[in-house]
Amino acid sequence: MKKDSVKIIAFGDLAIDSKRYLFKDDALDIIRQFTSNADICIYNQEFPITNSNIRTELKRKFLCFKGHPQSVELAFRAGMNLACLANNHTFNYLEKGIDDTKEILVNKGISVVGAGKTLTEALEPKEYLINNIKLVVMNFAEKEYNCANQNHGGAAPIDIGLNSQLIKEYSSKNYKIIIVLHTGIDFCGYPSQRIVDMCRLYADLGATAILCHHSHMVSGYENYHNVPIFYGLGNFLTNIIVQDDCYFAGGCSIEISEDVTNFHPYYFRFNNIKGKLEIISANDFPLFFQRIEKVMHCLKDRELLNKHLLEEYLTISKEDYYYTLFTQSDYFIYRVFRKLHMTKWHYNIMKHRMKMNRKNSRKWNIIRCANHRDVLELIFNKYIDI
Repeated sequence: MKKDSVKIIAFGDLAIDSKRYLFKDDALDIIRQFTSNADICIYNQEFPITNSNIRTELKRKFLCFKGHPQSVELAFRAGMNLACLANNHTFNYLEKGIDDTKEILVNKGISVVGAGKTLTEALEPKEYLINNIKLVVMNFAEKEYNCANQNHGGAAPIDIGLNSQLIKEYSSKNYKIIIVLHTGIDFCGYPSQRIVDMCRLYADLGATAILCHHSHMVSGYENYHNVPIFYGLGNFLTNIIVQDDCYFAGGCSIEISEDVTNFHPYYFRFNNIKGKLEIISANDFPLFFQRIEKVMHCLKDRELLNKHLLEEYLTISKEDYYYTLFTQSDYFIYRVFRKLHMTKWHYNIMKHRMKMNRKNSRKWNIIRCANHRDVLELIFNKYIDI
């Protein structure tokens, strides 16, 4: 590492649900070889760690995961020293959950960023001065039931206006800016074009590097105008395995000097037999590396990216799920169709309902039009999210 430079190591979601199996103490020991000579070691603390049982009423109970304290022990042992808290589970157990999580992490020597009791506190970035380089880490999350607003605390939101203002402020002070975004389509290896455009905008505004996680799948990366953008670091470690891709983990090293930013990706997979994360190569898992290359190729072509999202991600079962939610249909009936291997019939019925029902056409307009969403946001914050 150069004398006047800062080295950053970053990983994705550490999501250890307190009600499921735990890991061996050395599950993340391989990470030490990457963190031992780094200045800032970042990961996402996916679930709040708290004894509180008072959860947000807006979120379904089975989605209000609570983190196990082992996640902090594993992170500390692996050499992590900065936990990002802005994610879709930040507000699972309200401000008490945030306070407890912060206290546990800070007492362990791990700094925090991305959440607070107020919107102002949540947006507050983490500043550093290392080897004469001023650096700041900003952490934002997509809005679900999790973000801070005028009524309560929570995660720092992905809000292009607020985020851009903050980026420009620190850029004008000659800070190197690391932006960590909790964004991405669940269990999809491709970023949406909206996410690509947003990340590139933040780069144009002055970001030095941008890191994304949330989809629980490792995605591709690009070097956009000398700004590394990682579109999905995947899981760091999790005991919630929805599909085999959840076993893969992405990481990256970023070395920043006054004039140059160098970066390198790393890829891992959890070995169930040994109970450890292991570094992997293209020889070990050729299909995984081919998929990463495919995603990176799609980042150069808007039409190609959209094509692969439609063909590889948007399956009939996913369409059915969203159609059912959107039309407020009975999800139990959908599951019956699925068990009977009749999802095509259900799919055709739902497509017809989506297209022909005039009420649904009005819903589409409210969802697609940003002006209508602004009004919905006002109503949501006034009457519901309080």
